[in-house]
Amino acid sequence: RKTMKIRNENGFTLIELMIVLIIIVTLGAIALPQMDLMFTKNKLRASTTSVTSSLYLSRMKSINEGELYGVQFNFADGTFQIKRDPYGTAEDFGSAYTLDEEISFSDITFISDLAVFNEYGQLDKNCLQTGESTGVIELVNAESDTTMVEVTFISGRIRESNP
Repeated sequence: RKTMKIRNENGFTLIELMIVLIIIVTLGAIALPQMDLMFTKNKLRASTTSVTSSLYLSRMKSINEGELYGVQFNFADGTFQIKRDPYGTAEDFGSAYTLDEEISFSDITFISDLAVFNEYGQLDKNCLQTGESTGVIELVNAESDTTMVEVTFISGRIRESNP
């Protein structure tokens, strides 16, 4: 009498594992460029939010303390700093901020790259070009995506936009 051995086949064959691996690699190759683009756009948004937050803080300090506060932008190295009494002693308030990697200022319409708020929270007219009622800070990333932060003269309104 012959005895039959029953094979217990729990697990996967090498072919099945290779097919699953090929599918995972293919999906990764498709998704990776999109994720990189998403991270680049998030860096641009984060830098824009930092600029906006600095402007809001400067405006709030002007109202609360009844003094001029402003944000000095450095076009060349992508830094910006809140200043107390920006037309006088230009005392630094807090530390300087730096834009995220691969993000830079593409346009700043404020005179001397300085946005100043008065004690009423309004944008100081002396930091705007003659005839202008809005100042703009435009940021750009390596893919040429841009965002803008606009500050209105009379109301001091600060607004982010993605043109």
